[in-house]
Amino acid sequence: MALPLHGRGATVGAAQETTYGLAVSPRTNWRQTVTSSAYRKVTRAYRPGLVGVTGAYANRATVSGTTECGGSFEHVLTYEGMGLMLYHALGDQVTTGSGPYVHSYTVGDLPIGLTLEFIESGDSGSVAQVAEGCKLSRMSLRWNAPGEVARASFDFIAEDIAAYAAASSGGSAPAYGAGGLDMIGHQLGALSWNGNNYDLVSLEMIIDNRLTRRNKLGSRLTKEPTRSDFCQVTWRAEVEWENNNAHTDFRAEVQGDVAVTSTGTGNHAATFTLQNAQLWDAPKPVDGPGPGRQRLEWRGLSDGTDEGFKIAITNDDSSGIAN
Repeated sequence: MALPLHGRGATVGAAQETTYGLAVSPRTNWRQTVTSSAYRKVTRAYRPGLVGVTGAYANRATVSGTTECGGSFEHVLTYEGMGLMLYHALGDQVTTGSGPYVHSYTVGDLPIGLTLEFIESGDSGSVAQVAEGCKLSRMSLRWNAPGEVARASFDFIAEDIAAYAAASSGGSAPAYGAGGLDMIGHQLGALSWNGNNYDLVSLEMIIDNRLTRRNKLGSRLTKEPTRSDFCQVTWRAEVEWENNNAHTDFRAEVQGDVAVTSTGTGNHAATFTLQNAQLWDAPKPVDGPGPGRQRLEWRGLSDGTDEGFKIAITNDDSSGIAN
């Protein structure tokens, strides 16, 4: 009996497409994977019509419909090497400075798409899938504890995913950037909003691009997905109940920028800003004798100039989308 393939050695490679759905090789931006899941499925429906024989108690035929592809993957959030994904999750990117460089990512029109290669095992054999026409539908950035690395997870919609083949069959072997660039929970400063600072227990930032598939007659595959609604940016923070500042601002329906900065070693830093934010919820449950905690949820809004979410990363890489 053959031995099972292992998840160790799994990785995701990416390359920007210039034509939607036209796969690009080699994949040049590689990230070590925490988790990944890519799928390709054919929707099926029962063929309509009454069966003209006696004793037909179940449907006898189906019709193969559209092909739906997509999935998710998770990386460690780092000060370098995240640019390509941040750009494709938000839409706009500008680099300033001459070393160190500041790379700013803001909400705008989403780029054409990505080719993603999922190498799902370090074992030999057919362990890789290549997905073309990938658009990032959702991104989540999470800090769970002071001693843990932050995580970045992405959901995507794809035009199509090829059959399993040998790893890196479409390009160069995986190559990773320098180490020591991880964002760690104890590097994250206090969150500021409306003149008050909040020491964080945990924090999650989410952008939902509200992407929808565009299936049309003549093809089983989707056209380039597009936003079906305004994108939604949400921050969820857990803080200890030290005062009633957040509840007071919640009752007053205060609006303003929420900001937090992660500071690494050397020139590495990242400032995250939820623009024109309103506090949507501020419950404070009592569930034990220990310190009370509040769960705060803000949503960012557009004012016609600022579009709700900005990420500014400082590092030594001159490119805002390179590895």
